[in-house]
Amino acid sequence: MKLMGVEANVVATKFEENMSVPTSKFRPIAGIDYEEMPEAYELF
Repeated sequence: MKLMGVEANVVATKFEENMSVPTSKFRPIAGIDYEEMPEAYELF
């Protein structure tokens, strides 16, 4: 993926099917205000 001239490559090193993921992984970081940015999706 390339965004604003910065390229990021992600490679999976391990894949487990049906693994358990704690709900804390999906909680937003406290102290940060989040906003919807629908126009950003049009860039991809």
